[in-house]
Amino acid sequence: TNPSPETSIVVLAGFTLFALLFLALGVAMTVSGVRLVFSGKASRQGLERPDIERRGLGTTPLRPPGRLARWSRTPSGQVLLSSKRMYLIGAIVVGLFALFWNAVVFLALRDTPLRSGLFGVIWLLLGLPFVVVGVGLLAVTVYLLLGALNPIVEIELPRESIRPGETLEIRWRLRGGAGRIATLGIWLEGNEVAVHAVGTDSERESRLFHRATLVERSALGPRPDGRAQLQVPAGAMHSFRSPHNEIAWTIDVHGEAPRWVDLRAVFPIRVEAEPA
Repeated sequence: TNPSPETSIVVLAGFTLFALLFLALGVAMTVSGVRLVFSGKASRQGLERPDIERRGLGTTPLRPPGRLARWSRTPSGQVLLSSKRMYLIGAIVVGLFALFWNAVVFLALRDTPLRSGLFGVIWLLLGLPFVVVGVGLLAVTVYLLLGALNPIVEIELPRESIRPGETLEIRWRLRGGAGRIATLGIWLEGNEVAVHAVGTDSERESRLFHRATLVERSALGPRPDGRAQLQVPAGAMHSFRSPHNEIAWTIDVHGEAPRWVDLRAVFPIRVEAEPA
């Protein structure tokens, strides 16, 4: 028996709601990937603007910096930060979601040829945004895979934390494929993050309050490495995190690679409060 009109309306409304949520999820992941692609250029430009304010690019409990970075200790007791897994895990996650997304879209559109009449044309037009998002997800996956082929950034710290006013000597090095990196910059950043309630939603703002250049190098050679002085200014705010506010200190690495994906890595560090 054919379903009643009321049942048909409920099914259609449910399917429409699911499709819109599915589309919103895909768009969110694609936009995040596009922002990742262009954030390297924005970060580099920010070196010349220490008072720059960035919205939505900060570090919050929902988006901690360097969340895919590897933390370990060397045999000598040094703290070793490594970017080994950053791009690779991102490529795997986005790639699996892209395969799922495109499989669903393909199954939904493959049995709707244009000869089905006006309904077929409308169905294909409605499916076009889903196809665009699927292509975008595949492009982001390729970008992350290329990024995974970049050199691994390793930074050694003498201990896990630093206090304002202290100076620590750090060691840095690039492992594998460093020949494609034309210039390298490493800097210390301090960001103040706030999450504000806007109606039923929330808005995140990030303000860069400190940036200090640690390394600027070109013509790196086959096995680039070096040392740098890491100093947090005296009187600076220590690391802090709450549900709505955060002070985040990070070591940011950016390497420019002509005709390739730029090298980017972000490592969180802990700044302790000054002794009373």
